[in-house]
Amino acid sequence: DDGYFLSSAEMPVWQTSALGCSDGYTYLWAWGEGDELKLPYYRRSKEEIVDAIEGRLEKFFTGNWNGWQRWALSNQIRNHGDFREWVKTIFPGLEMDEAFWKTIDKFYDHHSLGKINGIAYVPACQRFVTASSDGKIRYWNSDTGDILKCMGGHHGSMNAVDALPSKLQAVSGGADGFGRLWDLESGKQLLAMHYPGVSAPINAVAVFPGGQKVAFGHEDGYVRIWKLDMGTPLCSINTGSAVRGIAINPSNPMGQIITANADGYAWVFTPTA
Repeated sequence: DDGYFLSSAEMPVWQTSALGCSDGYTYLWAWGEGDELKLPYYRRSKEEIVDAIEGRLEKFFTGNWNGWQRWALSNQIRNHGDFREWVKTIFPGLEMDEAFWKTIDKFYDHHSLGKINGIAYVPACQRFVTASSDGKIRYWNSDTGDILKCMGGHHGSMNAVDALPSKLQAVSGGADGFGRLWDLESGKQLLAMHYPGVSAPINAVAVFPGGQKVAFGHEDGYVRIWKLDMGTPLCSINTGSAVRGIAINPSNPMGQIITANADGYAWVFTPTA
């Protein structure tokens, strides 16, 4: 009841579905069981939150934040000021110097997710990635809820993400019109893909079977296909209206593109490139 769903991904190995929501949560459901988990934040009592934070104090000072997304941030925490006041109540009497607050502010920036616009299952390791309105892609451990990597590079919202089938890599698309290829293990950006003169936001991303190519669905109605190993454009398809979603047929015929468009139609294309 706190928002609306913006993205989804199937995780067949776990028999689980994941949905990204406008409230900043990722919801996981086990098929047929109705079980629900909330990631990245878990709702806990104040006592449990205090215990969790105190148990990670040493990691806090070394800058290791894995697992800190379990903090249940209050609905009253809207900015850095609110967050600082909340931290003071958690650590009464603790000396809080400039270095302390610098780390706290960095943590806040690192974990303020915004709307989750895209989510994708990572077949190579059975984890998942999310694309958020804060312009960052996050790589998650689905067993523990830990954030493994947080990567930024888009100017504006990150609207979509998809993972390569056999590599620890993912491709994102943003409101800045750029597509970006990421190494999930190192957190490094490997490629930035952008057609000269094209400023239309990317609304949808789909990696082809085999992981050699990627298709971006743009607000200007075009699907633009890139070769990932070289970062070179292959072709463009005019679908006639803004592309809202995109999928690649894995077989019969392989590589066929299906788009969901703002005109209310689903279109099917067979690129020759």
